[in-house]
Amino acid sequence: AKCWPGPRWLELAARLHAQGWRLAVLVGPVERDRDDPRGWAWPVPVGFAEPRDAIALAHDLAGGFAFVGNDSGPTHLAAMLGGATVALFGPSDVRVFGPIGPGVHLLQAPHGSLDELDVDALARLVGTVLCR
Repeated sequence: AKCWPGPRWLELAARLHAQGWRLAVLVGPVERDRDDPRGWAWPVPVGFAEPRDAIALAHDLAGGFAFVGNDSGPTHLAAMLGGATVALFGPSDVRVFGPIGPGVHLLQAPHGSLDELDVDALARLVGTVLCR
């Protein structure tokens, strides 16, 4: 319930690629165990980042990348490191559990359902608030 559905990520990737973004997908132990995005049918070129531990993840996130993520540890880390971050929230209350940082933009799903987040609206938000 706290993860945006895979097909929505694929749609977002297509829209962001059309805006000129180069895309990398973070793959950690949870993704490898549950629904590995490396096996998805990405409609555009994407790279995959697979940091070996939390220190490597922090190093990757501190590299000046914009970050879009679910309510997760990596999203909170990206925000705390000061990176431009869009955090997607479904059932969790963003006012209580939202990440903090200077470049954070929080997006709470209508009625707590991430299925209801609009891909086009999110792509516009990313294009507006995150710099390439």
